[in-house]
Amino acid sequence: MEKFERSWQIMRASWDVLRQDKEILVFPAISGIALILIMASFAVPFSPWAASTRSSGLPATTERWETWWFSSAFYFINYFVVIFFNTAIVACATIRMRAATPRWRRLQASGERVFEIAGWALVDRPASA
Repeated sequence: MEKFERSWQIMRASWDVLRQDKEILVFPAISGIALILIMASFAVPFSPWAASTRSSGLPATTERWETWWFSSAFYFINYFVVIFFNTAIVACATIRMRAATPRWRRLQASGERVFEIAGWALVDRPASA
């Protein structure tokens, strides 16, 4: 019960921060647009390539390795974008909780940690279902 209460308090505090700074909502919007563009940039070239490798008679191992590298790059870039914008959101929330006024330009907090974010995106993996 104590965990539930703590979670509820954190959720309420987060909602208060969002109510005070609606411009923080720009981050998930930009992140979503970026993820759609990334999806398109991978899907468009991948579709003809996948169809041609199936019909070209390439060995199955070649297909698997190429698909693996392609999928790994896709996941890495997606995770990088998500973590990058989440870092900016956390920076803004931290600023707000210190009684200062954050601005959406707070992307510099993420920009200063781009190598750490890239490292985290590299080792992060999707949660298993």
